[in-house]
Amino acid sequence: MGKPKVAGRRLYAPLIAINIVILAGAALFLASSDMSYKNRVKAETLRDSKFLTTEWRLMKELKERTDRELLDKDREIAELRSRYLSLKGSGSPTELIAAIEKEMRKAEDEREALLTARLEATVNPPSATSTPASPARRTPPAGSALPAGKDTALSALLRERITGLEAALLASREGASAIEDELESLRRSAAFAGIPATAPPQAAVAPGPIGDEAFTLILDSLARERDALDDPDAVLGIADLKTRALLRAIVRTPAIRAEYPELLESLDRYLALAGREEYLRGKRAAYDELIGNLEALKAKAEEK
Repeated sequence: MGKPKVAGRRLYAPLIAINIVILAGAALFLASSDMSYKNRVKAETLRDSKFLTTEWRLMKELKERTDRELLDKDREIAELRSRYLSLKGSGSPTELIAAIEKEMRKAEDEREALLTARLEATVNPPSATSTPASPARRTPPAGSALPAGKDTALSALLRERITGLEAALLASREGASAIEDELESLRRSAAFAGIPATAPPQAAVAPGPIGDEAFTLILDSLARERDALDDPDAVLGIADLKTRALLRAIVRTPAIRAEYPELLESLDRYLALAGREEYLRGKRAAYDELIGNLEALKAKAEEK
């Protein structure tokens, strides 16, 4: 009787081991499937949320600006109401009281208009009609971000931002033109003083005899002014160069604005740094050229 029991135990042991392995494999498969599904859902959600990033940032900026305007308007209404009650209690002229009352009603109407514009922008965002229905269609059609029939406060803010970017771009071009004009003026001044701006030092025409002390003072003054132009903060980084490459695209293509939401914030900083860097680099080059010509003149004067 003992031998059949031992054989039965030996038969059950492999079956139990196989069941444990099957259960462990099923648990691992379910865990990996759940993790993979969560990752796909997260990736899909992040891709779809890119289309709402620009509108969300604009709505947040619109809310902050509207809150400030409402606060200012509430203060104005409170001040007008206080003046109205004070004048009414002191028996002031009726015309003055009527004028204050008219201004107070006007301020209240303006406050109501601000609230209405904010509600319309929240309920009907400019891209509500162009939101893609499926992940396969992510590029909105041209002009759908600003519908002509629904000029809400949010679309007006977007149009104002685009206009500001165009104005900043124009200002940067004008700044570069001003730098070129200043360099040309420095070259003309150097030529008038007998220092050719483009010729090598050997071809420079020696002016009249000038003392060594005068040369030293001139060189020291120019060197100090040149060193004062060094500004460690006026340095363009990789992000600023990337901003310059995508500047025209963000002004023209709504899809790129959705793909690079941080580009709008870094644009002003890029334009300021680019203008300052170009200005300092041009002025520093002009000083270096002038110092080199003056040193060449000094060397020729010492030889004579």
